[in-house]
Amino acid sequence: MQVRAPTNIALIKYWGKADPESNLPLNSSLSLTVDINAFYTETTIEHSSSLEMTLNEASITPTSRMLKVISALSPENSNFKIQSRNNFPTAAGLASSASGLAALTFAVANLVSLEASPEELSKVARLGSGSASRSMFGGLVEWVKGDSHESSYSVQLMNGGFLDELRLLMIVVNSQEKEVGSTQAMNMQSELARERAEYRAPERLQRIKKAFEEHNFEEIANITMEDSDDLHYIAENSEFSVHYMNDTSRKIRDLVKEFNREEVLAAYTFDAGPNAYILTRKTHINTLVRYLLSVLKVKSGEVFTEEPLHNLEELQSTAKYEIEALFEVKVSSTGPVKTN
Repeated sequence: MQVRAPTNIALIKYWGKADPESNLPLNSSLSLTVDINAFYTETTIEHSSSLEMTLNEASITPTSRMLKVISALSPENSNFKIQSRNNFPTAAGLASSASGLAALTFAVANLVSLEASPEELSKVARLGSGSASRSMFGGLVEWVKGDSHESSYSVQLMNGGFLDELRLLMIVVNSQEKEVGSTQAMNMQSELARERAEYRAPERLQRIKKAFEEHNFEEIANITMEDSDDLHYIAENSEFSVHYMNDTSRKIRDLVKEFNREEVLAAYTFDAGPNAYILTRKTHINTLVRYLLSVLKVKSGEVFTEEPLHNLEELQSTAKYEIEALFEVKVSSTGPVKTN
């Protein structure tokens, strides 16, 4: 059996654990699921005489969190052959753990014919990766923090409609594995994270949910950027000072602010890494892409947009800040699916 699961990008970030053992977060979070045909983990699973796992064709030792997921879904038998492949860089801050653990959860549940709702499966996926809980759904997704395993789950808030008007630009600044993982960084700054989780994150969550209900893009954009800035302020100003953004990341942030000078048309957000997601409307995507590529030089020439981009060489002639690739993607309408 083969399945595919999408990544997601958090607009209100999950940062800090209330209970590391069960992966309960300090605050509820909100995300958009990324086009399942653009960024995904594909996982093949079958019964076996022992537990064997590969990731991107390399043999791996299952982590304790992977084993938790498998045990929760199939407590009597964990002997599976599991082969996973990411079609994007792993451990680079591009939510590979979200799609990877969502794919693992969905694959095992289907192989053992477990009857469970996506909401129930989101609880299990959370045991492997907090953000994987959100990747169990398409569209706009809230991960409710809860205070126990049973009360911490994800739910779809919106799908299609207004979301179909939105586009995401994924800008790969650096695809190398991060020096400091997000879990490690969260543990380093628990006090700052707790302050954010108690006051600012819940307030932003309610505001942005209302903005989505009202299709108020300007409010959505402003809250998204505010929360991204808050997360990186916490990481950089902790006792251990973790800097995920580099000079190019900061330039992208400044470019979006300049693009919004007369009207808020786009929003940047950075997870625990240097790579950027930029949220905008379909009507502004071409103008935004051309604006960015006049400053950001794509080293490999990898630019993937819905409509062909003409005069790329001319645009790139003035670009100085190097990036690896730029992708235009839609919001996915689905969570994990079977592919055969």
